[in-house]
Amino acid sequence: MNGNDIFLILNLVQHRENKRLLDEHLAAPFAAPDLEQTDILDLCKPSLRLLSDVESWDAPLDCILTDAPGLRRYEHHIVAKKAEERPLFLPVLLVLQDQESGLATGGLWRTVDEILYAPVRRLELSARMAVLIRSRRLSRELNQKNQELKTFLYLLAHDLRAPMRAVTGFSELLEEDYSEGMPSTTLDLLQRIRRSSEEMAALMDEVLRLVRLESLSPVMGPVPIADVMEDVRLRLDAELAQRRATIHAPPDWPTVLGSKPLLVSIFHNILSNALKYTAPGVSPEITLRWEALPWGFRLHVIDNGIGIPEDKIPLIFRPFTRLHGSEEYPGMGLGLTAVKRIVDLLHGRIHVRSQVGQGTVFTVDFMRCDHVENSPR
Repeated sequence: MNGNDIFLILNLVQHRENKRLLDEHLAAPFAAPDLEQTDILDLCKPSLRLLSDVESWDAPLDCILTDAPGLRRYEHHIVAKKAEERPLFLPVLLVLQDQESGLATGGLWRTVDEILYAPVRRLELSARMAVLIRSRRLSRELNQKNQELKTFLYLLAHDLRAPMRAVTGFSELLEEDYSEGMPSTTLDLLQRIRRSSEEMAALMDEVLRLVRLESLSPVMGPVPIADVMEDVRLRLDAELAQRRATIHAPPDWPTVLGSKPLLVSIFHNILSNALKYTAPGVSPEITLRWEALPWGFRLHVIDNGIGIPEDKIPLIFRPFTRLHGSEEYPGMGLGLTAVKRIVDLLHGRIHVRSQVGQGTVFTVDFMRCDHVENSPR
């Protein structure tokens, strides 16, 4: 039997009859199967191990069963155990009596993942446990994939960057010391090697930055968009002057729910693209607008750039997607991928409208911050 098929369950139910029914119902499906009555849990084929010892908090638990008295008595332990398991999902099933139904509307979302009303019925219990077991199993698989990804990133960040730095350094030394007597074709090849190694190092940095977003859980609070746009302008100041770009912005901005560093990253990427993807000889012109929505605010970034073919718009948020050659418009093809993931992290939405030769409109929606008192860190 695979270790992932063993599920250890701690039964903290205090009501004696409900505790007995839970133990009985969960143990029964894993005896000799009844071919005439297939239980839902039989289809999952896990092997459940039930614990009733409340001192078993150090065990590798996969699920916790409790009722209202058990939750009141052991809530601190349950919360601590769930925190210890993160990022794995540790499900908690709460058994409620009819007279305790008011508990279901409280702050149980912090602790409880599923509710079962007494009297305990075998089929309903099996169905709910099947869902929780599947969620736990998927959580294990996802965690394993994340660990594999971290191993790969360690290789990328440490083992591969060292030889790339060596290639860049040696090619620079050769160019500095021997370029005078070197044939032009050889010098050109050497310069290509150096540029390629530098691009590879930059690509590694971008990939690492993008993957770090996957595990990011931002602290959100009220963020004035005016402050965000001011930071973006400061970062792009030199480029704005070099490109003789013009930005038209409204006199006032709303305050949205978000995280300032992430909001700055979003608009820095979008405005950088607006400056980059313009036709030769055309000065970039960017118009910023916003409008109120019933649930949030919609921000528009409108440029006079080269535009995007309509059939290519769905592709621009995919990693490593480039619609133009790197010599014509340099970049890694990861900027808009990061933008999309950050917008998703902030519970926002992003939409693009564009026509070739007519410019592009990026529209980003953010939630209102009404009644939100905490501020982002």
